[in-house]
Amino acid sequence: MSDLRVGTREALLKGGKGGPAIVPGDARASRLIQAVTKVIEPAMPPTGPIPTEEIATLRKWINGGADWPKADALSEKGGEKTWWAFRRPVRPEVPDVDAPNPIDAFIAARLDEKGLPASKEAEPSALVRRAYFDLHGLPPTHEDVSRFVADPSRDTW
Repeated sequence: MSDLRVGTREALLKGGKGGPAIVPGDARASRLIQAVTKVIEPAMPPTGPIPTEEIATLRKWINGGADWPKADALSEKGGEKTWWAFRRPVRPEVPDVDAPNPIDAFIAARLDEKGLPASKEAEPSALVRRAYFDLHGLPPTHEDVSRFVADPSRDTW
């Protein structure tokens, strides 16, 4: 309706037919905040209110200057894309702690760093329920739990 685009900082600063959507450093004067708080029409979004926490986040962002990634952060430098989503993942060094596997080593290192003890291992019936919910989204049958609990080997997991 107003030709407002929100894909770039420049588009928000330009705004639509009603003027700039944001005024960096002044959320109260920003039409975006006025629209999501239903102070002006058309109110956004038209489907219902935005949660208060999200509006607070928008206000904080605008009052803080409405920073936006620089255009060159999405571009290439020396043939390498610099935006995090375009960078090749780098395998982190596994912490040198006593742990049965690399994932547990990261967890153990963070717990040590925070001075927290590790939780005790869950009972087999809890483990099998967690696995079923995580992998299937459904609880295990009574037979599945009984079969898992009855197998004493560590290979069951």
